[in-house]
Amino acid sequence: MIEYLDIINIIKNVKEDAIENFNKNVSLPMVIADLDSSIIKQENKNIIIENKTKRIEISYETRKSYYEILAILKKINKDLYQKIDFKYIDFFEKFKATDIDLDLENIKLDEVEFSFFTLQILTIINVKFWCNNDDERKEFLENMKNKPIIKDFEKKVEKECFKVEEKKTENERLEIVKNSWWLNLLNKFRRKKNKGL
Repeated sequence: MIEYLDIINIIKNVKEDAIENFNKNVSLPMVIADLDSSIIKQENKNIIIENKTKRIEISYETRKSYYEILAILKKINKDLYQKIDFKYIDFFEKFKATDIDLDLENIKLDEVEFSFFTLQILTIINVKFWCNNDDERKEFLENMKNKPIIKDFEKKVEKECFKVEEKKTENERLEIVKNSWWLNLLNKFRRKKNKGL
């Protein structure tokens, strides 16, 4: 089982722009993907989510980060896992890369080389869901602001993460990626469970 302190240890060097990148790379695509008017398709190993005004591309590297996050979350304490809003877990599950394998069974977390974006997602999950109060959040965020700036980081994020652009053509042929029946059933069960708590 992965302990909370193990996670804190691997995210201790994350920069303050994790919040901005999380919003751009998780929150915005979640909102767009959840709209009834959005169409989701796969191009090569990237996922495209688009509606009448926006087109968001989730790169394969970002999808690998979603897979890494899920691998970590499956090994954490049950109480920590249940604090996370299931819409995030469902989003990662729906758009994760499916052709990789990461077994964390007998490996220490700090021995695995996770992507920058995986560490940023973990950082925001910590701030949003695991910090117990506003003082803890404030202290954690303050520590992030004091980290040195890594010059090449913005270039890496630009290449590996999402590209948001205006939709270019209306008549482009689309291949829709649909939820499987079991994921829909799981989501309904989770919602019922959350309402009962």
